[in-house]
Formats: sequence, C-alpha cells, structure tokens
Amino acid sequence: MTVYQHQKTGAWYYDFRLAGERHAGRAIDPDTGQAARNKRDAERIENIHRGKASLSTPAKNTVSPKDYTLAQAIAAYADRKQRGKNWANQRTYAKELLSFFGPDTPVGRIAEKVWPYITWSRQQPVMVYVGLAQDGTPRYKQTARTRSDSTINRYLDCLRSILGVAYEARDWTGKRVLEDLPDLPDLREPIHLPRPIPDADLMRIMEAAPPHLTAGIFLTRLMGFRKAEVFSLRVDQVDLELGGIWLSAAETKGARDEFVAAPEAAMPLLEQ
Repeated sequence: MTVYQHQKTGAWYYDFRLAGERHAGRAIDPDTGQAARNKRDAERIENIHRGKASLSTPAKNTVSPKDYTLAQAIAAYADRKQRGKNWANQRTYAKELLSFFGPDTPVGRIAEKVWPYITWSRQQPVMVYVGLAQDGTPRYKQTARTRSDSTINRYLDCLRSILGVAYEARDWTGKRVLEDLPDLPDLREPIHLPRPIPDADLMRIMEAAPPHLTAGIFLTRLMGFRKAEVFSLRVDQVDLELGGIWLSAAETKGARDEFVAAPEAAMPLLEQ
C-alpha cells in the first residue's frame, strides 16, 4: 500500500503496481467525489482502486484465489457498506481485522487464522466511548474488562460479510477468487433476561430526581422509550389531537413515518 501527501498542496495520492501495471492518481473517492483528508482515508481509497483494478477483465490483470487479498475484499465490502447506518461500527471492525490478519493475506487463508484471532480478541480490553475530541474524532477510554464472546461475534459477523463479498468476486476467466465460503464459528453468547427496576426502588429514585428526570422516567415506563429516545423527543413530534407522537422514517426500522399512541396517563407529560 503506497500513499503519499504532496508537500506543497497537501493533497493525497496513491501509487501502486498490480500485475506489472502501475496505477497512480489523486486519492479521490470514486463514489462520493471527495478527496482524501488524511492518510487513513487515502489508504481506503487506494484499496478501492486496487480492488477494482484486480478484477478488471484484461489478461494482464488476471487475479487468482492466492492473489486476491483481504485488503481487496475489504475495499469491495466498504464500497457497499460505507453509506449504511451502521458503517461507523463496521469500519471499526474491518480496521481491526485488516490489522490482525494483514492486508496482503489471501482471502483463502483467512479461515485457518480465525481461532488465533478469537484467542487474541478475548484478551483485548473493552474501550468505552467518552465523546468527541476538538477535531471531531471519537475518543475512547480503556477499561479493566476484556471482550466478551458476544462482542467478538460482531467482529466475526463483519468478517463473514467480507468473505461473502469475496466469494461473489470472479477473475477474468469467470472463476471465483474464493473457491469455498468458510464456515466461521459463532461463539456462544449468554442470554440476559430483562430485569425491570422494582416499583418501590423506582419511586425512591424519582423522589430524589430533578423534575425533568422524573418526567422522563414516567414516559419511559408508560411508553417503553429508551433513555436516548425520551430525551431526544421534539415538540413537533407530539400530536395532542391524536394523542401520541410521530416518529420520522429516519428513526424507524421500516424506514417510514410511524405514529405511536400514548396512554392517557402519558398525555399530561407530553403536553408539558
């Protein structure tokens, strides 16, 4: 992977060779038209161009299963996923997978290294999000806890999707670059049942809480809101005539506007 920044203009460029042919140019995302802002962004864009170049049809750019790398598979995966709602998490998973397995590792050899990855991953400390830095980048704090198998499954799901994208890819002869789709392990996760706060404890909490928090607790109990949902409600969402709230399409799994009726006891709080 070869990217560099122009000393005078500050623009990022990529420059690599594949099957004896040189590919070089300004690091600009072919989908969004946005120029790379930093080295990591330039490397991502280079991977996109590398993946597309490796799958081109001329014989001089032939690619075989042993040549199709994890970096190329992740580039194709990112090309599909980066406009999705969960891309921030998927990018984090893919970045770690790329670092552990190595960008130049052929996708056909990934399966044999999965259990060593799981062993390594179980030893990694849990990182807790603590907010954004002044430059807008997320900041995390390391904890004393190590990853659970349920968290590791999220990384394995990402790897499963990346290999699925690779399995769909074919070389110039029409042959799959990944001959078989490996069966990755699905680690056993503990099942946690919901444990509602007893009414007596909840009343004691509300007696000591400020008014806005008490109202939020009532609405959460009456309408099933999550904490983030109840405190992000806007005045324009409340429909006093119909007796409930409206959720925009961007806030629902079905991607459509939905009306949520409120019980009679919740209406005074929504009016307030």
